[in-house]
Amino acid sequence: MPDNSPPFDLTPEEREDMQLIQAELDLHPDRLKTLIAELVLLRQLRLWASGHRDRFPPLLRAKMHALAHRAELRRAAAEDRAELEP
Repeated sequence: MPDNSPPFDLTPEEREDMQLIQAELDLHPDRLKTLIAELVLLRQLRLWASGHRDRFPPLLRAKMHALAHRAELRRAAAEDRAELEP
């Protein structure tokens, strides 16, 4: 069976950040547009960085790869969400 795990692991701090963002959106759904705008800018940054990937450490390159492949990122988020739920 192929390994479908993402090429990086989220740290406990990153998982906590995900929970905080989700809680903030649950409490303030009006902030969703701001978050989407930030994601658009991050995508542009990722595109630029992918052209300079040889300058980044391997762990950061793995995260940039995951950002470029949304299916892997969605899978990582789903796994973390399931792990965080009681």
